[in-house]
Amino acid sequence: MGAGNNSALGTEARNHATKVHGSQRLRRGALGALTVGVLYLALWARLLPEEAPLVPGQPSPRTIFAPRSAFFNDTVKTEELREQARRSVADKYKVDPSASEVALEVVQDAFAVLRQAQRLETPSTAERVKWVQRRLDIRLPEESLEVLIEAQPGTLSRLQATAVNLVEALMRRQIRDNTDDLATARREAQEQAARLDMSPDYQRAVGLIAAAALRPNLLYDAVATQTAREAAAAAVKPVRGYIRAGEPVVYEGQIVGQHHLDIAQALGLTQPRVDYSQAVALLALLTLLVVGWGVFVMQFAPSYYAQDKYLFVAAALAVVAAVVFRAAHGAAWFEAAALGTATATTIAVCILTVPLVAVGFGGVLSVVVGLMAAGSDARLVVATLLATVATIGAMGRGFQRTTIIARTALVAALADAVFLLLGNQVYGLLTSWPLIGQTAAAGFLGALAGVGVVLVIQRPLGITTDIWLLELGNPNEPILRRLLTEAPGTYQASLMVATLAEAAAEALGANALLARVAATYHDIGKLRRPGFFIENQFRGENPHEKLSPQVSAMILAAHAREGVEMARQLKLPPEVIAIIGQHHGTSVMSYFHERAKAQAKPGEEVPESLFRYPGPKPQTKEAALVLLADAVEAAARTLESYSPEVVREMVERVVQSKIDDGQLSEAPITLAELEKVKDQLAQTLISAFHRRIPYPEQIEREMAERLQQRRAPLEHRGATSSGNNHGRQGRSA
Repeated sequence: MGAGNNSALGTEARNHATKVHGSQRLRRGALGALTVGVLYLALWARLLPEEAPLVPGQPSPRTIFAPRSAFFNDTVKTEELREQARRSVADKYKVDPSASEVALEVVQDAFAVLRQAQRLETPSTAERVKWVQRRLDIRLPEESLEVLIEAQPGTLSRLQATAVNLVEALMRRQIRDNTDDLATARREAQEQAARLDMSPDYQRAVGLIAAAALRPNLLYDAVATQTAREAAAAAVKPVRGYIRAGEPVVYEGQIVGQHHLDIAQALGLTQPRVDYSQAVALLALLTLLVVGWGVFVMQFAPSYYAQDKYLFVAAALAVVAAVVFRAAHGAAWFEAAALGTATATTIAVCILTVPLVAVGFGGVLSVVVGLMAAGSDARLVVATLLATVATIGAMGRGFQRTTIIARTALVAALADAVFLLLGNQVYGLLTSWPLIGQTAAAGFLGALAGVGVVLVIQRPLGITTDIWLLELGNPNEPILRRLLTEAPGTYQASLMVATLAEAAAEALGANALLARVAATYHDIGKLRRPGFFIENQFRGENPHEKLSPQVSAMILAAHAREGVEMARQLKLPPEVIAIIGQHHGTSVMSYFHERAKAQAKPGEEVPESLFRYPGPKPQTKEAALVLLADAVEAAARTLESYSPEVVREMVERVVQSKIDDGQLSEAPITLAELEKVKDQLAQTLISAFHRRIPYPEQIEREMAERLQQRRAPLEHRGATSSGNNHGRQGRSA
């Protein structure tokens, strides 16, 4: 029957766990979908820009401002540069291989016709000249023809050879057909002929024949020329212009030119339409970003992923950031607003969680900023990511709240401005120094805003932060002032425990601030009955002498439970409340247990469980350190000597007793770490109880005080310190 009941209870528990897990998954899925939806709506503007009614050559009906920053191709300036490139290309020519041969044939044919004219039977020279003119391909003056026709055959041959040589020499030169090269060559032919050793008439005749025979040997290639010029023009890169968000594209009444159309086209204002493939891709990208961040947190910070409140806060901050990005979209100061907002929200996430979670959050916002900016500005992606990482890395932990805030604000201002400036330089953009100043101011104010958000939400949501812990560490906190006035011994002991726990936590790399604050508050439950704890018994009266050991044990055990109740009423951080309830674990109050056994009847058993603290055992490294620091501090009060050897032996004995009793079995702390803890606790105690060499009168006074203490009814202290339990009982009876 019992086995059946146990099986039914186990099944019911599993069903309940499954239901809770399913409900949690549903909440997180809805939260993720809502976050993706808000981000998608914020980025919807990049999918459908507003149409601008611009007609080339017509006045603009209204003033149009750039909805975002963008690069554009300046067609007018580009065409000017391309035209210059075309003009810079020289004409292209192709060689006429037959030009020299044709020129020489002209000379040969001319003299052949002249020889035929000399052999004509017509006695009249004028008729012979006309006969020659009808048969020559070149035009020569009648005077020159008459001279050549009347020349002797030998003379005519010499003149022919001279003309041939002259043509051959000049045809070796470059003579382009669409230039002055031919005219220049012909003038030079006549000039060279004029220098020949012959009569002026012969010089003139030879020069005219040679000049007439010359022709272009390089022919203009229109196709090759046009091809080369277009290639040069194509090699000119388009001139890129840049317009900032908020700057005017065209003023009302201004004639719309190509320059305005170029800008409008780059901004998507001429033919706005939804690119559905881009819309789907954007939705997929945002989904992967949000889901990827969730998986990242689950993998590397599971304790934060396990609590919905952290995911809710991160999603809310991401939504707020997206709304700010959208509101600033199109403004000239968009970069400043984007960087400042990203830094602010990332700082808030860092303070509320851990730096690793904040780095992932900053990466998500960096991509969102880049998508929101004109042309998916990679410059802003890089600048935002580096600025958030730098700010997170510089935050650290401080000893005062103002220290953390001031350092974070200054680093945020510097990081935002510097990385935006570097991004502009790397991407070759003009740097607007007023914008850099605005970015620095936005980073500074954003950091203050991020810290302010944390101050507002940390207590209502019960999220433990360094800032909250620093506030609680202020000795002017009302509960600490009560502890100082109503239980001064407990207050002083708590300060010592805090010192020990903090030092041990620093040695292990644990949260030293949490350990210190939790240790300071760990005994606030004693305020209910301060006189029942020995550190507050200043008149030598011990109420436990009038109570049974069982009742005394119940009173002592109650202070942990009552401390938790008071902490909840004070709305202390959950981690601090947990440590208050765990700082004794399930340790045995050995003094009262032994006393009960001594008072028991023969054969009567006294269960040890009645004299154990209710627990639970420490669940975190910081809780374990507070337990050990509390036990060591209590045992240290019973020492008669504070020599290093005695202190180290005591610490070793106390820690080992807690290990043997299983008090650290549920805490994530290793034996190697416990060795560091023991060494640090001993060092701290030795430093705290270090004394000067006593003078004789001081020795006398101390001996008298010690004798008086031995007369007081505190025998149980020695029993406690020599037993297995070195917790608070030795100071609590």
